[in-house]
Amino acid sequence: MTELTVLCIDPDDASRERTATALRHKLSDTAVLSGTSLAEATELMHTQAIDCLVTEYELPDGTGFGVIAQMRDTAPDTSCILFTATDPDSIVTDSTGVVITEYLSKNGPTATDRLAQLVQSTIRSRSQTSYPVSENEENRLAALAQYDFDDDSLRVALDRITQLASNHFETPLASVNIITDHSQNVLSCHGADVTSTAREDSVCTYSILDDTSATVINNLSDDPRFNTNPGLQESGLRFYAGYPLTTLDGFALGTLCIYDAEPRMFTPADREYLRLLAEEAMDQIELHQYLTEDIKYDSSRLQGEDT
Repeated sequence: MTELTVLCIDPDDASRERTATALRHKLSDTAVLSGTSLAEATELMHTQAIDCLVTEYELPDGTGFGVIAQMRDTAPDTSCILFTATDPDSIVTDSTGVVITEYLSKNGPTATDRLAQLVQSTIRSRSQTSYPVSENEENRLAALAQYDFDDDSLRVALDRITQLASNHFETPLASVNIITDHSQNVLSCHGADVTSTAREDSVCTYSILDDTSATVINNLSDDPRFNTNPGLQESGLRFYAGYPLTTLDGFALGTLCIYDAEPRMFTPADREYLRLLAEEAMDQIELHQYLTEDIKYDSSRLQGEDT
């Protein structure tokens, strides 16, 4: 299991140590970092990947909401918990904006037990992300981790498919992407030099929620999920259609998608052809994965014979 990292910010030494010790004891495979101020928190979050932030409200150089705002700017998906002894009526919430956070009082003998449960549940459910995730997201990410996408021959094969998609649908852009825990990574893109984008800015992260059909958005400017997306606004793209790349076990690893600069319609025949291309892309991924594993097995077997 991958070790999780929790950042605990509290200016009170005894309270901070008590919280950190409780989290280490109650949550296995969890590293707990700690700091005393907004400045220390900012430094740590720029050097460490944080899965959950636990912060006091009153800090020597600001408030816990300042820490949360910094975390949202740095890693928008990170779970944030305000774990404080400050009375809720004394907390100024005007500065929180649209920040999604959990509040938990330090008061009471079971406070750290409840904190540990909350840390675990918010990380597992990803309840504070700015985009939806599937119920099987943890298993989907585990399936994704089994694949090796760093293969030039795979990218060449996928390049042919994205070129075919762009030519067939007469769109300026077609791509094959995988959706990781925090980003959309591009394996092949015809029409632009793109490598990755933050998941909260990705249209494809919505496509993988339905692993059996195409997602079609005739006009991105009319869709409230995307009409303020700065990347789409800058690119001038208006139309999107994507089909999930689904494993035999039913996990959507990513998508084959096309974009157009103008709104357009997408017929049932178009959907079917996009499905065929996506399935071909997934077949190529599976084939190259099989060949990679076969080569590794043969290499391991030969090394065993040599010894």
